[in-house]
Amino acid sequence: MSEIKEIRKLSFEELKEILRDPFRVIVEEGNATHICEYGQETYKVLERVSLSSEAHKLIKHLSTNNIIYKSKWGRNIVSDIPDFATFYDIHRGDIYGNQTDDEYEIAASLELAEAR
Repeated sequence: MSEIKEIRKLSFEELKEILRDPFRVIVEEGNATHICEYGQETYKVLERVSLSSEAHKLIKHLSTNNIIYKSKWGRNIVSDIPDFATFYDIHRGDIYGNQTDDEYEIAASLELAEAR
């Protein structure tokens, strides 16, 4: 009989730690949230997680205001719906487009920015 693994709930501080890692992102696909590793054409699901309600509200707010980056993941993890998965990451140079100085300052104050 296999054990069912409990899904870890991430706090906002844990979420920030993941986003600061240049090889990890948060991927949301419907009700499922995953920590994924990416780079050099490789994509790997590391762990299914959930976000605390605080972390979930903050990630939505921060991405809406361009403090962190949000875009389509380009591949599905659990769904058959095309382009359903979305990923979140911090802005890394100009890879994801530009942030205004104000957006960057807010990101930096939250420790969610790379040095310019």
